[in-house]
Amino acid sequence: MRIGTTDEEFVTGNGNGNKMNMRIDILENLLKAAGDGSSAKVNSLRQAIRRNKADVADDANKSLDLLRMVFQSEMTSEIRQIIDRHIRTTFSPAFENLKRNGHEVGQKEINDLCIGILDGVRDSYLPSKEVPKCIPAENLLKQNSYNEKPQQSENRKAYDSDDNESDGSIVSHSSAFGGNAYVGPYGSEIRPKKRGRPRKVDVDTGRSGTPIMNGSEPVAYQEAMKWCPDRLTSTTRFILGSKVNKLLAMGHRGHIFVKYPRIYRYVGDDEDKAWLFDRNISTRMSGKVFFMVLSDVIELAQRENAPPHIQGDLARHAFQVHEKIIAKMKISMRPLFEQLQNRIAPFESTDQQQQYYELEERAILNHQSNHEYNTINNHQHCQRASIMLHGTGTVILGGDPPDRETWRVFLIPYTLMVVLAGIPLFFMELALGQYYRKGAISTWGMICPLFKGIGYCVILIAFYTDFFYNVVIAYSVHFIYASLTTTLPWSSCSNSYNSKACYEPTWDSGSTQCAPSGSMTANVSYRPISAAEEYFYKYFLGVHGERRPDDHVVRSVTQLGSLNYELVIALAAVYIICYFSLWKGIKMSGKVVWFTAIFPYVVLGILFIRGITLPGSEKGIAYYLRPNIEMLKVPSVWQDAATQVFFSLGPGFGVLMAYSSYNQFHNNVYFDALVTSAINCLTSFLSGFVIFAILGYMSCKSGKPISEVAQEGPGLVFVVYPEALAAMPGAWIWSVIFFLMLLTLGLDSSFGGSEAIITALCDEFQWVKKHRELFIAILFSFYMMIGLLMCTNGGILIMEWLIVYGTTWGLLIAVFCETMVISFCYGIDRFVADIEEMLGFKPGFYWKFCWKIAGPIFLLAMIMSNFINYVPLSYQDYNFPTAANVIGVLFALSAASAIPICAIHKIYHEKGDTLMERVRSAMVPVKVSNPGLVTHGRLNNNFHSNTDIML
Repeated sequence: MRIGTTDEEFVTGNGNGNKMNMRIDILENLLKAAGDGSSAKVNSLRQAIRRNKADVADDANKSLDLLRMVFQSEMTSEIRQIIDRHIRTTFSPAFENLKRNGHEVGQKEINDLCIGILDGVRDSYLPSKEVPKCIPAENLLKQNSYNEKPQQSENRKAYDSDDNESDGSIVSHSSAFGGNAYVGPYGSEIRPKKRGRPRKVDVDTGRSGTPIMNGSEPVAYQEAMKWCPDRLTSTTRFILGSKVNKLLAMGHRGHIFVKYPRIYRYVGDDEDKAWLFDRNISTRMSGKVFFMVLSDVIELAQRENAPPHIQGDLARHAFQVHEKIIAKMKISMRPLFEQLQNRIAPFESTDQQQQYYELEERAILNHQSNHEYNTINNHQHCQRASIMLHGTGTVILGGDPPDRETWRVFLIPYTLMVVLAGIPLFFMELALGQYYRKGAISTWGMICPLFKGIGYCVILIAFYTDFFYNVVIAYSVHFIYASLTTTLPWSSCSNSYNSKACYEPTWDSGSTQCAPSGSMTANVSYRPISAAEEYFYKYFLGVHGERRPDDHVVRSVTQLGSLNYELVIALAAVYIICYFSLWKGIKMSGKVVWFTAIFPYVVLGILFIRGITLPGSEKGIAYYLRPNIEMLKVPSVWQDAATQVFFSLGPGFGVLMAYSSYNQFHNNVYFDALVTSAINCLTSFLSGFVIFAILGYMSCKSGKPISEVAQEGPGLVFVVYPEALAAMPGAWIWSVIFFLMLLTLGLDSSFGGSEAIITALCDEFQWVKKHRELFIAILFSFYMMIGLLMCTNGGILIMEWLIVYGTTWGLLIAVFCETMVISFCYGIDRFVADIEEMLGFKPGFYWKFCWKIAGPIFLLAMIMSNFINYVPLSYQDYNFPTAANVIGVLFALSAASAIPICAIHKIYHEKGDTLMERVRSAMVPVKVSNPGLVTHGRLNNNFHSNTDIML
């Protein structure tokens, strides 16, 4: 029989998958028109027709009854849930009261009560009976006939559904089909407006209805973790909010979000709703659709004391979503989770704290693998290039370069230091940073809480290094500006500041003859000085030494002289560049970073080729390669070698940990350590060739021994290289290129040192992380004030004092403690297992030997030798006063003092009855269970699982 009077054709709905969301016109043709024998509801309809032994429905009542049979089980389940909820909430106190008064309340009484409820509902649909009325209090004395339609006030509106995904409706089904419906005491076919939803508390509805957590009060750890993006994976099961409301009998739509405002839910967009619709998960395309995590809902069911079978019902309605939906969910969760992270209340237990760390690690990995895979690959290359650039820049600009005599034997201690300490420490710090994914302070606090002070020590060393490092970069800025002329100012002695000792080499004469030894010093009581050296010391720095007869002012640490305003401006420009590069984090493309990594070697290669073609270069190279074995007995030679190794490779500054903490968990850090350290060491070796080729040329032209040609300290780079550049065709062009290279290398190294400090403090202190821009501004302002001391005429003396006392001693102590803690506190076997977890193979015997035996012994010998054979500091002909040396020793030990201070603080606050119990408790590492949360299948193709083939 036909239902309705329309002649429209059969409509199958708005989606491709939901065949029951349609307008039924001809019931007897339903199966034929649907054409979907797999649909559960269609199968139910077929069975209902067969049970009634009828091929067609010949009247309206039978047609509707067939449909009722199809949906009867679902409607019965929903009705039963509502009754069960009222039994638990409304009648449960009455049951208890009856029992206290001696009455028996068993299952029979409860069943009778439920039947009575159903009878009351059934009676409301019988038109022949008078239905009990629920009349508002203000109308108790004013009874209206049921068939009398009241006058509706103008400001009164009928209840308007908010069109969300809920299947409920306030209009009865009987009235929808035109039957005799209950019209209520007002005689209206529309029931009175339902009570509005309660006002949401502490929740502001943002875009698409996604809640934004406002306020500043602490948030429970469990609540914050609901919004952690990493908890969502492709296997996570979800359930619609409407189903949760029904199954948990939460009442009106959205009540669950009012009662639990911080539970996670995602508001689907039109694309998400279409996806649900086509898969028969949702039957509506309009309104809001809320996705909820099944595990969260099951927790709510337990909190609501729902019957056990409810969990099974929830699981039956759960589903998995497409990866695109997961990606959109994570994007919406990330900013909210970052807000909540700063408000998490103190952890109630160590396990809870460790779970937080695990989720934080997984969030980084998921963020990399799911959203920024290509960007992270480029960023990975940028990190490798940045580490290499950091070493290259410090080779050329940083540290205290060895003097001429030291260079003759420098390669022997340098090679030993690289093999026994440099490369092993380089690999160790990269591996620790990549495994723990934290800055230096937090990493050492997790490895061994008792020695968390190592992290503060290396950060202080980086802090002290930054005092002078950017001043050296400012030198490069000045030389770039000075090179923008066709005639380089350091290529002649015709300037007003040149002294009688200045000699002007005949750059373009083509002469290959060297001046006779001592020819330029035979008739004078002072040594000759090149034009480049006088430009740097006299004109640029304004330093006047006692050895020059025409100098009348002697600079010292107590007489620094006036400010060099050109240098002040250059230094300010450097800090402005650093600030705007680091306040939000610098993001350079891989191509640019690799260009800046390769370009310095091109320039060094050109300078090397030019250097070996200059007359006398062979003398300098022979001097470089012919070691003076007697110099190995001098402790300063080994100290210079250690300083150069640490400055070139970077262990002990926290830079390596900061860089590698952003690596993917399974990045081949072993390959990075070998390749990068090899490149940096070759750079040091190549730099020595270039320097001594030019020193040989300068010795040839001046007639002086190589040991007297140039001065030590930072000025070596700005005297030797400019002199070589002035000897090249198109000198000003090459000079600009060279000093631009120094500026690029210096800035990248400066970024690394500053980032090590910023990363470590951001990981350790929430205030720094929250106010990163302000903190960097304060940090660089302080650097600028300290740098002003080195912008004076005698500022290079302050720089030399900082280089010697601010880095060398503290570095040796810091890296020695690192090896001891890893080997004997954390455990070398545990550390090797951590590396195997990341890489899939174990480091070989060489690495264990260096970490546990060779490295600590070698470093301890270096520390003891430096203390025993301490020599007061001097620079060129100037001897620092005793007070400066005493303060320098205390300053050198200030960074290392952080280690015992933090250890004492940790022991004092540790729990335990005895001192040894507290010490043992403080040495227990913070457990990091499965920090990568990624399978070893992601290993790079270049990795090997066989350990035996490794060193």
